[in-house]
Amino acid sequence: MEATKVKTKEKFVIDACAMLAYLNNESGSSVIEQVLKRAERHEVKIFITIMDLAEIYHLILKEAGREKAIKSIVLLRNLPVESMTLDESLLMIAGELRMQYPLTLGDAFVAAVAKSMDAKIITGDKDFKAIEKEIGIIWI
Repeated sequence: MEATKVKTKEKFVIDACAMLAYLNNESGSSVIEQVLKRAERHEVKIFITIMDLAEIYHLILKEAGREKAIKSIVLLRNLPVESMTLDESLLMIAGELRMQYPLTLGDAFVAAVAKSMDAKIITGDKDFKAIEKEIGIIWI
């Protein structure tokens, strides 16, 4: 009898820049929409860090007010996107990545999640250019 290969799902980490582009229907939002549709069909897995959710809430709160910020977070929580808390192993990976690359703390956490899960990052943030050879990037 032949051994059955277990196919692992393709994984993505969406950063705040990309998710805001999706929420605001900006350039690149169609890329995210396609990945979200694939996640709804259970073809792929999508993650976002808790830190990026906080960043999204903060930016919308600042630009459009509390009601819009809350509605946006509720919308995000209903998408097929799993939020990632930041445990000690991710903190260490993020710290090591910051030593190697010029990343903000938030970007380092996105990269740490992607690296630990063998996932690609979906972003429009050019700061990720520095790690493109180490972690796959889907540019919007």
